[in-house]
Amino acid sequence: MLDCFIEAVRREDYCVGVIDSLSTIVTIAEAESSVADRNMGRARVVSAWARAVMQAMRMRELDSPFCVIALSHKTTPMGGGTPTNTGAPTTGGEVKKNVSKVRIGIRRVPEPAFAMDSKKTVYEEQAYILEGKVEKLNFGREGKTFYVAMLGGKGAHRGLTAMYECKKLGICSFGKSVTLGGTKFGSIATMLAHAHAGDEEVFVPFIEALKNPSKIGRVEEEINDDEVSSDFDFEAAE
Repeated sequence: MLDCFIEAVRREDYCVGVIDSLSTIVTIAEAESSVADRNMGRARVVSAWARAVMQAMRMRELDSPFCVIALSHKTTPMGGGTPTNTGAPTTGGEVKKNVSKVRIGIRRVPEPAFAMDSKKTVYEEQAYILEGKVEKLNFGREGKTFYVAMLGGKGAHRGLTAMYECKKLGICSFGKSVTLGGTKFGSIATMLAHAHAGDEEVFVPFIEALKNPSKIGRVEEEINDDEVSSDFDFEAAE
């Protein structure tokens, strides 16, 4: 599989390659041996693959760039080793971390981001938040944290992301109604309904507010009522 990936990098009709996940790669030695055997070859194999990919990318024409996205998982170093300066320890060895230009750690925010009221938590099948931290960036701004709102069944949503960023900046509140600049846009359930329906116009004020947040006054977070009405029927949508 890794050899096929390298061969694809050399071909001019490909421009992006994604490998998922480095933590589940099974070497030939591991596949053909007993599970009781000690096999330590994954990091070595991934390191050789990373070097070969880098060499193949260098040999491409200048007008035919290539991007590789490698997904891995955090792991606990054997012997309690400390992380390197390229971020948290992950599977696949150090070479992939050293040759990478961008390295981002991503996790799902455990706290409910889109709460319906003070008693109910987020409708996770409707939306949730991913938190990303830039662990390495050869072009600067390492350590930056960012957030992306994920819409259930559809993926990243620009409007919900902008709305959440406004909340993080303190210019928008998530109370009984989502409020921005003195304007109420309806409940969280209503905003999720707009997102699922493909209504992007309702999110334009949040996107525009991020262009110059200093012009938008800060708001105090509302205390939600015990019951929040909604004009969107989640059961009917299902």
